[in-house]
Amino acid sequence: MHRTALLLMLAACSLSHADYCPPDSPASGGMRDIMLAYLEPGHWQEADFRPYVGYLDKSRGDVVTDWFYDSFLFLMFSGAPSGGAYYSGTANRDDWVSYLDLLFSAQHNLAALDACIEATGQKLGDPNHTCPVILMIPYLSPRLASFGDVDGDGRNEDPANDADRIKAFRWFLSQCMERWQAQSYRHLRLWGFYWMNEGIHERETAILKTVAADVRARNLGFHWIPWFKAPGYDRWRDLGLDFAIVQPNYAFMGVPRGMVVPDEDRLTQNANAAREHGLGVEMELDYATDRDPGQRLELQLYLNHGVEELDGYMKDAVRAYYQSYDSIARLHDSPLPECNRLYDDLYRFHKGTYRRRPVSLCENAKAVTGPAVRDRLTDGLWCTRPGFEDRVESLPGGTEVEVRLDGTQIVGDVRVHLVAREASSLKPPSSVQVFLRRGITGYTLAAEVACPRLPDIGGGSQAGFVILPFTPQRADWIKVVLKGSPQDQVGVDEIVVMPAAHLLWGVPYALEGQAATDARATGGAELVDGRVGNSPDSAGAVHFSTGSGKAVFDLDESWYLSSALAHYRLPGRKLDAAEEARIRYRVTLETGAAATQTGPWQSATPGGDCWTELPLPRGEARRVTFELSGPADVGWDELQVCRTPNLAQEKPYSLTQPFSSKYPDTDGSELTDGLLTETGFGDGRTVGWYSQPVSVLLDLQREQKIDAIRLHMQGGGYAAVNYPDVIEARCSSDGETWQLMNLGPVQREVTYSATTTDGLNELAWLTLPAGGINTRFLRLNLTGSGWIMISEIQAVSDGRNVVQGCPYHLLPTPSSEAKYADDGLRLTDGDYTREGGGWSKAVGWPSGEPGVIVDLLKPQQVRTVRVHCLGGGPGAVYFPPRLSVSTSLDGKEWTPEQVTTEHPEEPGNKGKATFMSVQLPPTEARFVRVIAQRKVWVMLDEIEVYGP
Repeated sequence: MHRTALLLMLAACSLSHADYCPPDSPASGGMRDIMLAYLEPGHWQEADFRPYVGYLDKSRGDVVTDWFYDSFLFLMFSGAPSGGAYYSGTANRDDWVSYLDLLFSAQHNLAALDACIEATGQKLGDPNHTCPVILMIPYLSPRLASFGDVDGDGRNEDPANDADRIKAFRWFLSQCMERWQAQSYRHLRLWGFYWMNEGIHERETAILKTVAADVRARNLGFHWIPWFKAPGYDRWRDLGLDFAIVQPNYAFMGVPRGMVVPDEDRLTQNANAAREHGLGVEMELDYATDRDPGQRLELQLYLNHGVEELDGYMKDAVRAYYQSYDSIARLHDSPLPECNRLYDDLYRFHKGTYRRRPVSLCENAKAVTGPAVRDRLTDGLWCTRPGFEDRVESLPGGTEVEVRLDGTQIVGDVRVHLVAREASSLKPPSSVQVFLRRGITGYTLAAEVACPRLPDIGGGSQAGFVILPFTPQRADWIKVVLKGSPQDQVGVDEIVVMPAAHLLWGVPYALEGQAATDARATGGAELVDGRVGNSPDSAGAVHFSTGSGKAVFDLDESWYLSSALAHYRLPGRKLDAAEEARIRYRVTLETGAAATQTGPWQSATPGGDCWTELPLPRGEARRVTFELSGPADVGWDELQVCRTPNLAQEKPYSLTQPFSSKYPDTDGSELTDGLLTETGFGDGRTVGWYSQPVSVLLDLQREQKIDAIRLHMQGGGYAAVNYPDVIEARCSSDGETWQLMNLGPVQREVTYSATTTDGLNELAWLTLPAGGINTRFLRLNLTGSGWIMISEIQAVSDGRNVVQGCPYHLLPTPSSEAKYADDGLRLTDGDYTREGGGWSKAVGWPSGEPGVIVDLLKPQQVRTVRVHCLGGGPGAVYFPPRLSVSTSLDGKEWTPEQVTTEHPEEPGNKGKATFMSVQLPPTEARFVRVIAQRKVWVMLDEIEVYGP
């Protein structure tokens, strides 16, 4: 019996029940931690492998003390000489040969790994150590026009022909084996091959099974790493694979505004899918982990979720590691102890000895409901799967949970983990509120979020996080309110407070002065990590031996700043009045050509919470310098700056040159024009969005009482059109402060129904009682799956529809297939493209004269408008040669245009980003219009509006 056939049989036996693909087993080829090594010219020499082959103990001068990663997967993503890519199947025969040439080159990759294992084995006294390796089979897309001749018959293989694709794959396997057998690697063992395409559709099944049989015939293994719930991930055994590992893709989800990391429940969802289908788990590091504290926090969450008390893949699952090219080596090489610690944690994780590190600012804090202490709500653990239900607290709806933080922290991201069970009385709350308190003042509401649908975790239970981001504020107490009926029981098992994002988060800095803890702070870490301590010890704080010094921050762009914050730690002794008076700081702002502005000294407040706030002189800043002064045993452990409020932030806007949509709001009034669809989307009277949350912001023109909200919608499943799973409404009197409305249950009144072969085509009025609340602005939020199709919106007051003909904004705009289309959000969402960051966050126009009209929702004093533009020349994207701004109170009469033509020089081959700024005469305006002249492509990604 072939070895691979035996492995498949053993794997089928060991994975007959729901569990991970285990490490160190026949199912995983005896491997535990597989390092992905992406090839590129000049990379992966012997020295590059040192931090991966062996564990380098930095505390002992980089002495290698143990073996580290036990297997390596060699692959290429893109960079083929023809311009094609190996992952997408657009690389041709000559590109595949180029990959083989790199793989088997004399001084790199396989040869370099073999040499590194030889050298490491000599140091560890294990000269015969061997390591399994896996080699990528490039993907070949049927859309590639011509692959090349692989059999010498003078005819190029046609990838559209399955027989020619199989011929290409067999040729590659033969070429690869010939080269392998021509080598004499002493320490490498070829385990098998890797299928590069990360999603396997049904049409690919036959080809993959054929390739799997060819690999198996060579007595080798076959491996695959699909993305999160990719096509085929749940039927990998049927495809002829020996084992598979699934990607969470958590590190690449994108961080929503106001948060430092996305919802970590993705790691649990991925782990549960891996358990259910017998998969391993991929660990992922983004490209800037050594420079970005948010990415380091993400990696810590990957590690934390692996412990048995959470998702348990540290000891129970085989793992692969994606790290761009060398992120783990850069963690080891970094001067920052925080990065070095993560390298050490990865080694402990590999050994199965890693212990979860706290990430929440309230872990182990005191949590109380009335007289009862609820330790389980802040212990850092929660229910991720069946068998962990003993962690859940069952509390009556309306319960208030108070949590005392460790001193005064800056809080802006609170997460509450909830559990519901179908077969018990546990229900999710209707919404979750967070209140903040500082000192002896009362609580103030910071945020309220309606409870979304919780994901299934098995065993008839649902669980997940409700995340409440808000403007960061100082607080020493938080209060979480689980809104709901007192007759219902709410399951809650953890409250998490993440460090708050701020403008200096992750910005490197330089220290000037004799800092006793210089190594701890050089390059930017402890002073801007969003965490403060209140103990007198020096851990995490910067002390200056002379009592004074500077911290200098160079920002990536010029920002408008309004104030600075500094937190210090008192020593474990009593200071006299003179010493207290020495604790002070001041801030200098520099903008390059503009004059330097230095603010006054700000002194500490004796007996305060060790935070001091300093108003800053108005203006832009590119460099920020903190001058810090105090006794030598006073430590500084957090510095922050606050941006001037941007009046356009999260405000709705419209385009003078809108993008086409599949189901558009043709004239901007379809949802309040009183005309209803009669049969569904085919008659052009619906507005549609695909697979995304939808928000409609209505301006009622004046304060009005709302008794009910009604939506005329299409649903039933026909053509993937469904009613929304959740409908939430918020109200506001000023467009700034929003309150979650307590809506009654949905009442459905069907107006049309037809059964089709593709599901039920149904139209209905969805009515939600609103309780007679008074409001000027109304915001409806809808979430669901597939298409959301709205025909009409009504708000009923005393039996009368008060929104007919009212203006509204759609957020996002109806789904468009145009390249770089606007979504109605990205130009005011506060998310900026960093220089060299591409165009994915921008809105782009290749023709016309694009204009944007921002609605500030009420008249405000406007003085400065800044537009963040992308340019430089690559891809024919240039800064606007001319940018004009005008304002209006009514959206009809506009002030004369104010113009700027100033922008950086454009090299033509390097992407750049900049603000183009226009100063206006002091004016009152509700609407701000920006018009950008085009050179070829114009790309905008943010609009800012500032008052006097």
